Amino acid sequence: MNFEQLLNDDMLVENKKETNQNQKINNNSVELEELIRKVVREEVNRSMNEAVERLEANLTRMIDNFTKKQAIEDSRECVRKRERQSVDIRRLATKFGSMQCSGWIFYVNEQEGKHLWKIRDDGSDNQELYAKTISSVEKVEDGYVFFEDASFNVCKMPINGGQVHIESRY
Repeated sequence: MNFEQLLNDDMLVENKKETNQNQKINNNSVELEELIRKVVREEVNRSMNEAVERLEANLTRMIDNFTKKQAIEDSRECVRKRERQSVDIRRLATKFGSMQCSGWIFYVNEQEGKHLWKIRDDGSDNQELYAKTISSVEKVEDGYVFFEDASFNVCKMPINGGQVHIESRY
């Protein structure tokens, strides 16, 4: 083997070493880049999670406050409605064409086509008894409500609803 050949072989070995080192450096830089990306991703995720948790806490607090305010407003509206209803019931109980008996008020509901209705004197349990036009409630006795129909006939009906009987014709 001549000197030139030896020199070329040495250079080849040196080039291989250098190529291996470059490959290791490239591999290390790729690993480093992946590691940096991973760390950045984790940091971004952590920051995002913290931001989402703060938003959730703020939204929960806002919803709770809104719900409390709504409940307060609803209870105020309920009180106002009961007060109006109480006034309406007192007005209804003293109105011409209505009768009060055993905790019930029997009346002509003018908003519902002048039909016969009954309601408890505390304003609960409002019920339609007769779905035709009547002019007035005449009396309530012996488990019957007596009323005058649109043709001015006096009719009788059980206080819980049921069959209507004409007592006297006009």
